[in-house]
Amino acid sequence: MDVNRKKETLARPASFGRALLALAWAFLATSGAEAQISLRPRVTPTPAPSAAEPTPLPRVRKAIRLTPTPTDNLTEDGIPVRPAERVMPKPGQDSFTPDDPLRRNLDGSPAAPARRGPAIPTAPEIKRPAEPAMTPEDGTTIRISPATGEASTAPDVLQVELANNFYARKEWAAAAAEYEKYLGNFPSGADRQAVFYRLGECYRVLNRVPAATTSYRNLLIEGRESGEFIGPANYRLAVIYYTDKDYRSALPLFQRSSQLAKANDVRLASLYYSALCLEHLERRVETREVFERIAEIGGENPYRDYARVSLARQAYSDGRRNEALRQFEALARDASKESLKAEATLKAGLLAAELNLPEAGARALQAVVDWPGTEITPAQRSDARLGLLRMLYRGGKYREVVASFDTHQAQLAGENRAEAMLLAANSHRQTAQPQEALALYSAILKEFPRSPQAGDVAYQRIVTLYASNDAGLEKSADAYLLTNPEQDKADKVRLIKAEILFKKDKWPEAAGAYAAVVESAYIEPKYRAEAAYRMGHCYVQLKLPDKVIEAFSRFLRAYPESTLAPKALAQRGLAYQQFRNFPAALLDFNALLADFPKAREREIALRQKALLLGQTEDSKGMLDTFRMLLHDFPNTSSAGIANYWIGRTAFEAKNYKDAVPALTAARADPEYKNRAWLLLILSHFNAEAKEPLETEVSAYLKSGSQPAVPAQVLNYLGSFLLEARKYDRAEPYLAAAAASPSNANPDVWLVVARCRLFLKDFAGARTAADKYLETKPTLAAAKTQGLLARGEALVGLGDTGEAQKAADEALKLQAEGRLNAEGRLLMGQIALAKGDALEAAKAFASVAVLYDDPELTPRALSLAIEAYRKAGREAEAKKLQDELSTRFPSFAAQGR
Repeated sequence: MDVNRKKETLARPASFGRALLALAWAFLATSGAEAQISLRPRVTPTPAPSAAEPTPLPRVRKAIRLTPTPTDNLTEDGIPVRPAERVMPKPGQDSFTPDDPLRRNLDGSPAAPARRGPAIPTAPEIKRPAEPAMTPEDGTTIRISPATGEASTAPDVLQVELANNFYARKEWAAAAAEYEKYLGNFPSGADRQAVFYRLGECYRVLNRVPAATTSYRNLLIEGRESGEFIGPANYRLAVIYYTDKDYRSALPLFQRSSQLAKANDVRLASLYYSALCLEHLERRVETREVFERIAEIGGENPYRDYARVSLARQAYSDGRRNEALRQFEALARDASKESLKAEATLKAGLLAAELNLPEAGARALQAVVDWPGTEITPAQRSDARLGLLRMLYRGGKYREVVASFDTHQAQLAGENRAEAMLLAANSHRQTAQPQEALALYSAILKEFPRSPQAGDVAYQRIVTLYASNDAGLEKSADAYLLTNPEQDKADKVRLIKAEILFKKDKWPEAAGAYAAVVESAYIEPKYRAEAAYRMGHCYVQLKLPDKVIEAFSRFLRAYPESTLAPKALAQRGLAYQQFRNFPAALLDFNALLADFPKAREREIALRQKALLLGQTEDSKGMLDTFRMLLHDFPNTSSAGIANYWIGRTAFEAKNYKDAVPALTAARADPEYKNRAWLLLILSHFNAEAKEPLETEVSAYLKSGSQPAVPAQVLNYLGSFLLEARKYDRAEPYLAAAAASPSNANPDVWLVVARCRLFLKDFAGARTAADKYLETKPTLAAAKTQGLLARGEALVGLGDTGEAQKAADEALKLQAEGRLNAEGRLLMGQIALAKGDALEAAKAFASVAVLYDDPELTPRALSLAIEAYRKAGREAEAKKLQDELSTRFPSFAAQGR
């Protein structure tokens, strides 16, 4: 037995078939439904025999019930469809709780109201038409009128007439015996078809069904489908098989009867019962075709309405809701009875509402509410009123729901009122009126403690507390779960609790709560997906990369098309990266880039992929990926690291020209500012770009940035400026170079001292010279240079005594040569500082006489000229001036 037949069997009591059998027999006994047989005009007419017992008829269907069961989901061709996995119900499904709390939290859309009982309420019973009687048009009437000629004395004729007389007097047993004699004695008799048929009728009336079946079968076998009794015999035999639920055998007989019947009512009945046979045999497409034929037949057709009912029911169970609506609308318009019109109008309205056709649904349901006659019961008006409330709720018209409930609640009774109260309570919640909602929930518990809605109230209270962000929500959720609620509601409350814990950053507890619901069949896939993702996010916060990988792997297997899949791939890739499983991490980042080209997570995937390629020494791949990141995300927060590595790679390749713009851009990121800036300085240094080098070094030193500029760079820049006689600009770089921890050349202090002497910073010069001498230069010439710089600084400071000591030591170390000449010049400066200009002049002049040096000699002559003039010895000064002009005209022209 298939599922649908099993349902039908369970829906009826065991005695139902027997009761229908008795009812049908009674109908035939009172309506003359037995066949009337016509043989010859010489027999006197008598009344047609009436049945002593009722004729077996097919079972009468109960009231139309259109609510589909899980096995009613079929395609247009009647092929069963595998039931979908059980998830959080959608609007309009049975057993849907009044509201889904997660919709408000995750996507903001309202949920549908509770649906209890059938999707379309059960209407008053529609009975099938009774089986039609066999009419005289079938040519089977027995006539017993006087003969118009002489009576026949043939034995076979006499035997038939004897049997017919018993048959006419309803002496069924005697008639059957005589018919049996005829069949045994006259195997080639002309009346065998009529005898077989009447014999079957006798046995049928005597409730000897097997014998009747044999008679009808023999008639069909001998008749070979020709003769006036073939059609009635097909119909009678089909009814017997149908009553015995042998639909496979009954079907071809009904079909043949529909072709052979002369009377319209018999033809229609045959068509109708052939459709029922097909329905029992689950040949849904053929069933629909026959019912459609019946529905299209005009005139006197008692089966039209029920054919449309059957078409509507089948269409609804097959999922063809629009076709079902069309049939109900046709019934509401054309049905032969007002009660059927009223019921069809109700069903059309409820179905239109289910199909989200608010105008058609409201029009039909309002017509039921306003129906003027008594065909609509108070219960049906209540169903219609509830349907209108449901439509308002589904349309998000929550204030209208509340207003309509307040106005019409007296018209709602029983569970309809309980559901209406639940809709109103949920509407209060949706309009931010939690107190009013809670009051109605309490009223439901008080008025309908045993109603299906009562079981939802505790759950809805949790939902209301969740929507109002009540502080006691977590405690209430725990208390609710202790009441051992229905599994679907328990899982939804667990999901609510997980959300609470997640919002409070209670990562371990939230992860456990999400783990309890991610596999729940009662949670809609969308929310299961989000729960699975958030569980992984909890592990990210807990810094458990192994758990992160496990959670997001499970998520990606279950929901590869989810909008959260790019995030999951990114997080799992990062976790693999933490484990230094670089190949797996690259696979995730590449999958994200390939499968989700518009995902925002591409940004992090490009960044991490580039870094991974850098770690695996794929410099070209790293640069290409970083450039793609900057191109696709010009405002990316990773611009700093991308530009830094682009610039650094160019720097390491000695491509300083390309390194400069990337490093300049990277400097805008605080995280990479100093590193990029220093590489930028080194790029200018290696490219010998002195002007941008000075600009960048100056700004870098002023900012106090670290790490320090290498001493080599500072010394190079300071020395260049010193040679250009830009002493004030050179001194800071030289001083920084000398003081730098990276400075490995003590001579820089000597250069600093010389630069400061040019700037007449004698104290600074003395300090620099002392630091140089503290390095204890091993070469005499090197130490001499330090002593000379120290002595000159001391002269500037007016400490001639210490200056004299430095000069004496320098001359002692260098008895000849240029440094000796420098020492003599220092001696002259000391004498000049002491006020002995003449002695100073002699010292300067001696250097000019003893040394012929293009730089030192003209400087000595110039100093001697100045000293002679201070001593008042103008002649000697003029003589030396002439010599300076003659030997060193360019020096003299510069006034040096």
